[in-house]
Amino acid sequence: MALTALQHHEREAGQGYPLGLKGIDIHHHSKIVAIAAVFHAMSSNRVYQQAMPFYKVIEQMNSDMFSKFNPEILVELVSRLMSTLVGKEVMFIENQ
Repeated sequence: MALTALQHHEREAGQGYPLGLKGIDIHHHSKIVAIAAVFHAMSSNRVYQQAMPFYKVIEQMNSDMFSKFNPEILVELVSRLMSTLVGKEVMFIENQ
């Protein structure tokens, strides 16, 4: 949907772009895509930055919950992510 693409950089408190929309003026699908895009950007290696550790991504996104992201959507994402990870074996690798 074109509207989703247009609005996915808008933020709840109005500090996004291109239109500076706030909360209820942002389409629900745009809010979902915004959260997914930020999560993906923070947790993926990019040419200009290394991926952040999972716990840091969640910590940062939670700190932005009420100013940038829709809290209900973000809580749902974190809940679903955590439910897929509970009981899984993980390996910690020390950064050099």
